[in-house]
This record gives sequence, structure tokens and C-alpha cells, in this order.
Amino acid sequence: MSLFNMIDYFVKQSNLPGKRCVGEVNYRKTVNLDDILKQVRREGGMLISSETETALKNVFSIILANLQEGNKVNLPWMQLYLSMQGEFENEGSKYDPKQHELVLKIRTGSQWKEAIRQTRVRKVRNPGKARPGIRQIDLYHREDVQEVVAGQMIVLRGYNLKTRDIRDSRQGVFFVSHEMREPIQVPELFTNTMKQLRFIVPAHLPAGKYEIIVRSTVHQGNKELRENSPYKKVRVLRPND
Repeated sequence: MSLFNMIDYFVKQSNLPGKRCVGEVNYRKTVNLDDILKQVRREGGMLISSETETALKNVFSIILANLQEGNKVNLPWMQLYLSMQGEFENEGSKYDPKQHELVLKIRTGSQWKEAIRQTRVRKVRNPGKARPGIRQIDLYHREDVQEVVAGQMIVLRGYNLKTRDIRDSRQGVFFVSHEMREPIQVPELFTNTMKQLRFIVPAHLPAGKYEIIVRSTVHQGNKELRENSPYKKVRVLRPND
């Protein structure tokens, strides 16, 4: 398995004096421990998820213990060490948690340094303002589905999905079809987070192809309504189809 494939970046105006433009990585998503364990399974990992998770936790616990003992940790993939931030008035001054802080420093190790250096990059358009994005539509027993049934529970996975104000009828999940004058809104969200929306496909939804649209103000305090870019259409079936 290749850890590094293609890095998307865009160029934007810099706010720093003396710099006209800067390049910024356009991250696709944030990966957590569960995502990594799923990837291990898909790649044919020898250990089952629980054993892999236990092993990872043990390794990182030992790494943390070494750092807290004042050691540098030198691994083929990275080097880790603690550094101190904050100014001292003189050599007789002591550490003050209100003014000073221990921070973790990470440097790329030899194994990853060359791989990262060789990673390909691709320029994309500046995505501009943050907006919701759908990456996957799942059922509980199937991943990345293209057919759903009216009255069935489904899950949207992505980023910036959270409906900030459930009382605002403009926000939420909508099924949109060219055959309908108005989009049909999902009445209730059982999971409402930035990465996941879980809900029931409206039971009265006619059979056909629909786009699923997520509309949200994205950030707390923002009043501007934003929606996701078009995602692949899903076919809605009736329960007796």
C-alpha cells in the first residue's frame, strides 16, 4: 500500500509582508484511527482490528513514556522530541506554566523523507470558502451505495456536513429531482456531525433518481448558506419495488 499518492494544492494571495502568493495543500479529508483500521483490513492485514488497535495504543503509550522521561525517539519514519516554548528573563529563571510550554516536535525520518520528496503534486482551483462535501453514501450493511429505499436509514460521510441550526428550514439534507418543483427535505437527523449525517430517506419520496444536497452555514456564527458540490445521483426505490 502506498501511503502517498497525489497532493492537490492551490495558490492564493499571502497575508505575510514580502510574500505575494503562497501554495496551500487542499486536504481531501481527515483520517482517524477507525479509518486506518479499515484500511488495514482492506489491504489484507494479518491482524484483526482489535489486535491492531491494541498494538498501536501500546506502541504510542511507550513512545509517550519515553518522551516524558526526557528521551528523543528516533524511528525510521519520524523523530520525536519535546521542546520548550516561552522566554526566560535570565539564567536563574524557572519554568512557569503560565509563560512556558512543553511542545512536541516531529521531524520526518529517513524512510518517509524520500517518499514524501517523490510525492506527485497537482494544482487545483482555489476552493474558496468552506462548504459541505459528500464523500460517500452508506447503508449499515453496504458501503458507497447508489440505490436506497424510501423509509430506509442511510448515512452521508464527508466534511462540513453539520446543520448548525436545526430550526432553520433552509439548512439540512434535501432530495432534489428535475421532476419536482421543490426539493424534499429530510425531517430529522439522527446523527448531525461535521463528518456524518444519519437519517431516514423520506418515506413518501417517489421512485426515481435524485441528487442529495446538504445546505449549511458551515461555521458557528456564519449566516451565509452554502451547499455541497454535485455528488453522484442515487436511485430511490419504493419498499415494494
